[in-house]
Amino acid sequence: MVELAVGDSMLGKQAEAVDLIRQALARSPSDPGIMFRAAEIYEQGGDHAAALNWLERAARAGYSIAEIQHDPTLQGLRGYSQYKQLMQQTPAQPPAESK
Repeated sequence: MVELAVGDSMLGKQAEAVDLIRQALARSPSDPGIMFRAAEIYEQGGDHAAALNWLERAARAGYSIAEIQHDPTLQGLRGYSQYKQLMQQTPAQPPAESK
């Protein structure tokens, strides 16, 4: 469901993407990976405030700051003070190793 939401967002089907990510969050409200995907989806839809909110929630729930910093989808958020504060306040974790 989450990957379908991401795909819909990439295809410009924002309403469908938001609906799917909301369903995923309802099923797994404490999953940092789903919170991160929500941030990506909202950012792709141009809702920077919602993207920053979900990004902060994902980081606080344990999502890797290193992965957040290297995600090209979130490039547009890097100039926001909330993003900068989050990067300073949350301890960095090494990115997951690729296999």
